[in-house]
Amino acid sequence: MKWEAFTSLMALAFASNVSARDYPDICFDRKIVATPTAQISTGILKIDGAFVLSWPWIVDLQESVVVDGEFQRRTVTALAVLHGEIPNSPQTFLLRENDIGGYNLLRAINPEAVPLCSSDAVPMRAYLTLADGETFGDLRARFEAGSMADRDESEN
Repeated sequence: MKWEAFTSLMALAFASNVSARDYPDICFDRKIVATPTAQISTGILKIDGAFVLSWPWIVDLQESVVVDGEFQRRTVTALAVLHGEIPNSPQTFLLRENDIGGYNLLRAINPEAVPLCSSDAVPMRAYLTLADGETFGDLRARFEAGSMADRDESEN
């Protein structure tokens, strides 16, 4: 796994709380009401001279209602940038397709102000980058096993 996306992510990642006014290009592909059923921290990246306040998590969501956008699945796994776990209660989530074939979870200050993406919108960069030959399942298994917690920047 590479953390190169992490730096650019931090600008957006207060995508943990993006504002449509501050990021006019931000949009969502799916808006669902769902309950988090699993939340896996990818471990805090240690960077000399910096405090990491949010980092990527893998979040499983059990969908109960599709509010906007097409969605055929009842469960979805998304990447999120968080400081801690999301409450395990039904809530509205904005999902944005990412460039590794999954979704990034957007947590907007005002979700109603974030528009639906156009059908020709390019997927956004995933909050995590897979290593050559690595699958998302491989990555998830490593994090579930706890083998990557609190990684040094030099270990990428």
